[in-house]
Amino acid sequence: MVSNPFHIVDVFAERKYAGNQLAVVTDAGDLNTETMQAVAREMNYSETTFVTDSEPTDAGYGVRIFTPTVELPFAGHPTLGTAAVLRETVAGRDSGEIVIDLERDSIPVTVEAGDGDGDDGGGDGGNDDDSGSDDEDRNGTEVYWMAQNPPAFETSVDRESAARVLDLDPAAIDERYEPEVVSTGLPKLLVPTTSIDAV
Repeated sequence: MVSNPFHIVDVFAERKYAGNQLAVVTDAGDLNTETMQAVAREMNYSETTFVTDSEPTDAGYGVRIFTPTVELPFAGHPTLGTAAVLRETVAGRDSGEIVIDLERDSIPVTVEAGDGDGDDGGGDGGNDDDSGSDDEDRNGTEVYWMAQNPPAFETSVDRESAARVLDLDPAAIDERYEPEVVSTGLPKLLVPTTSIDAV
């Protein structure tokens, strides 16, 4: 039976029990890929992360990200939420930067004091975890910033194919731009449309 500690965090949240859910399993270096996938399936959140290094290497803390069905090389809210858990449990709250070493790249996450007005534009990056540290009276709100990779423009897709796959009228795709696969770590097909109704 797996007995590794885990944390449930809310990322992009301004209060507890809101935002993007994330499970972070710490001390996971002893788990194999099949077990990680099974745990992620059991958690059934959009992502579950596994911290494989209790001490950082030159590349940062080793972390793997799983959806309930597949491992991902990168994802945004899991990176931020895992950094928050590591800062609370391992690295220490004085750490101004936590580096997450993912399959595709090492991603630095920095921590800044918020402006205290409760509207910092990005929530608290997952500070609402199960460690009991409340909102720090909103004046102590911290903001987590991720240095994401610059976008890589990978493959253009013709409008007719994109329209057929999306069950759209080809006229709903904006002729000024080509549909294109773009990645900052996880490829996405971006399709420019002519209206919100098309979306």
